[in-house]
Amino acid sequence: MKNMRSVRASVVRTFAIASLSLGSLGVVPAVTAQESEEARFRSEMEIRLMEMENRFRTVTGQYEEAMYRLTQMNRTLENTLADVEFRLQQLEQGAVTPAPAIGDGAPAVESEDTPAVADAPSVDAGGEISTSDVAALTAPAPAAAETITPETHPERYLEGETPEEHFRAAFFLVRSDDLDRAIDALRAFVALHPDHPYRANAEYWLGRSHGAKDDHDEAARILLAAYDRHADSEKGAEILLHLGLSLHNLGQNEGACSAFGELERRFADMNQTIREGLTDGQQKAGCL
Repeated sequence: MKNMRSVRASVVRTFAIASLSLGSLGVVPAVTAQESEEARFRSEMEIRLMEMENRFRTVTGQYEEAMYRLTQMNRTLENTLADVEFRLQQLEQGAVTPAPAIGDGAPAVESEDTPAVADAPSVDAGGEISTSDVAALTAPAPAAAETITPETHPERYLEGETPEEHFRAAFFLVRSDDLDRAIDALRAFVALHPDHPYRANAEYWLGRSHGAKDDHDEAARILLAAYDRHADSEKGAEILLHLGLSLHNLGQNEGACSAFGELERRFADMNQTIREGLTDGQQKAGCL
């Protein structure tokens, strides 16, 4: 046994010396075809991994930039909505008087469509009425002018080409406290785009705009119908909150408390802003 170990050690030393000798002579052991293929495969994989890492870094950078822009847009939107909310609350509480619409207080001007009053017929010296005056008196009355409303001619009250542009233009009027035009534009939007996803938003702001004009009866009617249609939408909780507030402003505190109770039960995960509005409304209506 001891002799075999000595033999193995001698063989190992011999191969080691031979390898050193070949290396010093510049002789490299032959590489098999399999080893060469494996080396080539490893090189290709390393190159591909490097390319993938570069692409991943590029995509990651683009994603981070997109997320940053989205965050900025969300902040801008939140600030805009907060500003509109504050303005409407001030209007609903009577702290601000909206600017009069163009033409308010101006003297009445006869419309071109209004028929002029016919002059009295002329009578000649013989006491007879002229033929032209008789024809004028017997002519049929002009047809009544067509009634134009946001529901019958919505395109006249909207700006833009797409539903989204129509809604943004209407919402801009709300932001500008131009409530009469905002109401017309929102009514037109609902009439023209009854199935659009923005309808819940349009009806919500329509109700809020009426409330800001102290027309709480119309606000409650619109918000109640909107809640029936859009209770499960993202606007459901806000619609219900302002329905309760409108009922309170009408002196219908029992109905207001019912709305607030429904809000508390159905939307337990409401955001902090709605929850604060709920608590304030409940206190005002005597629900607590």
